[in-house]
Amino acid sequence: MTGSAAEKEPSVSVVVGVFNESEAIAATLDSVFAQTVADLECIVVDDASTDDTVNRLEAYGTTEPRLRIVRLSTQGGLTRALKCGVEEARGTWLARIDGGDIWHREKIGRQLAFASENPHVGIIGTASEEHNESTGQRTTRKKPEGHDGIMEALWHSCPFVHSAILVRLDVVRRCGNYNPAYPCSQDYDLYCRVLFETQGHNLPEVLLHRPTHRPGSISYLRWKE
Repeated sequence: MTGSAAEKEPSVSVVVGVFNESEAIAATLDSVFAQTVADLECIVVDDASTDDTVNRLEAYGTTEPRLRIVRLSTQGGLTRALKCGVEEARGTWLARIDGGDIWHREKIGRQLAFASENPHVGIIGTASEEHNESTGQRTTRKKPEGHDGIMEALWHSCPFVHSAILVRLDVVRRCGNYNPAYPCSQDYDLYCRVLFETQGHNLPEVLLHRPTHRPGSISYLRWKE
């Protein structure tokens, strides 16, 4: 692992799993480090990329000490990368974002503010905007806000947008972390365990921008599956 780790444990650990994201990763990291909450670390787990991703990460890290880079020597897929990132995390809270996705600069701050006022809630999501880069179409995705609606949705659909979640790290670890048996839908599997340990909530604000159908991203999409 490369990167500088601050002596004080951060409030939030952001975990990013990447494979061949050299063109998109900088914009994602810019949105992470532009958060109004500065007390965070960002752990990027590179799953044996074959492009220039690692070089770009290392260049980024020369000016951003909150970035930590974990390099995997063999490709094992997104779930393994996320599991590794959780194992490295040091924060009270865990946040997730995919390479290419962009956060609103107040995302983490608003989630932490909600958590402070609602200590019984251990996982918090937000609404998101999806931008189809092939057609230009923009779509807003909103999930159920309250815990009851989330639990009802859980039985038939995923109740959170993965790149929008903020969840207590101790709860994730108590639930067993991401399960490598699920190469896809690893987030859904995790929620099925987390939501029986703590309550959930989704903020109605759109605090995440997600590009979809990116030209040239076929290898990435296959990796995520």
